[in-house]
Order: sequence, then C-alpha cells, then structure tokens
Amino acid sequence: MQRKSYLKSMSVLTLTACLISGYVVKDIAMLHAVSASEKKANNVSPRENLYRAVNDNWLANTKLKQGQISVNSFSEIEDKLKQLLVSDMAKMASGKIETTNDEQKKMVAYYKQGMDFKTRDKNGLKPLKPVLQKLEAVSSMKDFQSLAHDFVMSGFVLPFGLTVETNARDNSQKQLVLRQAPALLESPDQYKKGNKEGEAKLSAYRTSAMALLKQAGKSNIEDRKLVKQAIAFDRLLSEKTQVDQSKITAESETAAGRYNPESMETVHNYAKEFDFKELIEKLVGPTNKAVNVEDKTYFKQVNDVINSKQLANMKAWMMISMLVDQSDFLGEQNRQAASAFKNVASGLTQIESKEKMLTPN
Repeated sequence: MQRKSYLKSMSVLTLTACLISGYVVKDIAMLHAVSASEKKANNVSPRENLYRAVNDNWLANTKLKQGQISVNSFSEIEDKLKQLLVSDMAKMASGKIETTNDEQKKMVAYYKQGMDFKTRDKNGLKPLKPVLQKLEAVSSMKDFQSLAHDFVMSGFVLPFGLTVETNARDNSQKQLVLRQAPALLESPDQYKKGNKEGEAKLSAYRTSAMALLKQAGKSNIEDRKLVKQAIAFDRLLSEKTQVDQSKITAESETAAGRYNPESMETVHNYAKEFDFKELIEKLVGPTNKAVNVEDKTYFKQVNDVINSKQLANMKAWMMISMLVDQSDFLGEQNRQAASAFKNVASGLTQIESKEKMLTPN
C-alpha cells in the first residue's frame, strides 16, 4: 500500500517536472525570439539586462522639458490631464464651456482671480502682510502657542506638521499625524565648510531671502539679521532631524513603516514650553486617540527646538519660509525673488511659468 502511494506521488512529481520543463523550454524559446527583435532596436539582450532591454528605447526618446525635474509613464499621463484641465478651465472662464452648477461658478471665479496677474503684481506682498505682522508680534511662547493653531489651519510653515490622515494600518479609520519640519539642508554635513551642495543652497537661500525681505519693507540691517537667525535655526533643525542612513529600509520608507503611534500623554510631554496636547484639542476637540509620530527621534528632542531661547531664530525661519512658500501666489517680482532658491533646491534651471502655478498638483 505504501509502495503504491509512493509510486503515485513520484508519478505526480515527474508529470509536474515535465510540465514545468516544457514551459521553461517554451519561455526560453520566446526569450530568444524577443532577444533577437530587441537587439535590432537597442542592441541590448534581455538576458544581459532586462531593464535596459525594456526601457532603453523609451529613455532614448524621452526628454525632460523645461521646468521638469523628473519624468515617467505616470507623469506623462498626469501632464496630459493637466493640459486638458488648463484648456477646459480657460474655456470655462471665456464662456466657451458653460458652467452647470454653483460650485463650478465659484471655481471659475477663483481661477479668474488667480489669473489676474495685473492685480497680483500691483498688490505684491500686501495680502501676506497681516500674517507677517501677526508672526512678528509674537513675543513669548504663550503667543506662539496661539499662533500655532492659526498657522496649522492656514497651512503656513511651523517647526512641525500636524494633520489628519488615513490610518496606515486601517484605511477605514483616520489618525492624527505629527511629523518633523523639513530643513533647508537635509543633513548637518551640508553645513560643513567645503560642502559644495550645502554652500550652493545657502547662497541661493540668502539671495532669495534678502530680496523677499526687502520687498516686505525690511532694512538692510534687519534682513541680514533675519537671514542669519533663520540659518541658525535651520542648522539646529537639520541636526535634530538627521536620519541614521544605516537604519533606513524599504519597509521604513512606506506609510506603514512610518506608523509610530504614541499616546496623547507622551505627546503632551514632548516639550516643556509648548503644549502639543492643547493644540490638538483646540483643533479636533478632546481625544485620547493615539497620535502617529512619524519621527520619534526628532520629537524626543523637540524641546531643544521649540523654546523661548530659540523663539527669535524660529520666527525668522518661519518668516522667510513663508515668503518663499507663498511667493507663487503673489506678484511676479516676488516669484522671481524666490526662484533663486527654489530652482537650486529643486534642480531646475529656470522658474516655472506663472500659469502653471495655478494647475493643481
């Protein structure tokens, strides 16, 4: 009985092996056929380099357009959709395409306001000045606590980010996400003397910052002081947000890998002079839900960043960051002033068109 069972099993294994062998031989034959046709096209055999055999022709015939820093099949589709969107918006604004509801009418009115470059150039930094004045009026950590709520709601830069997002472990739930602020220079090494990349970025940052601060009405003495304070604060941020490259894995770079839930009590104790719990409850109401802290290393040191000693430097960093970030929605001279740093930071060689700035990302 055992012998029959054994023979039956061997028969199955042999048949399976034969079938697999047949498919392997078939695949190899197909591979040879593909190789011959591919070699005519790009001189690369898929047996030698499958990636190049598939992509060489696309790489050879695809060029980066002005204002692009990267391109792939998905970005090409996105660009086509954006072109269609821009075309349709222009037609709706001119009346060639009729709006069918109140929401579309609001959208078109907003689009026309954004496309009114004459008014934007005339106003310059004027729309942003009330916010700048509110930031400059901060004289204590108590003031900063109140300002943080307004800045989170308005999307202005802070030394941290706080948002509500889909839970990475359960997409049927939402979660509070607390993340570190991005530094101008990603690594403290870029602040070392002789680091060409860091020096290029800082030089461009100084150029943009000085021009924008001058447009905001600051004197030469004031803007030099503010730039110096902002860079000092950014250097501190860079040190505190430094990531141990040896610990980075493919998993850690995913949304699930950045899932680090912390209790509200833990978050409450991160800083002595700033109350994250108070800010969260002011935004979403009382809650005991865990907060996803993406970079626990940074927030364990955040007390060294957000405090009364660093307040002046932090305000300078926030002011210049705001001027740079909001420049695309202001006058053309403001956009041009910010472009020196933006181009270096993004790797672009020229400023993007102002019309493109109105296209959703």
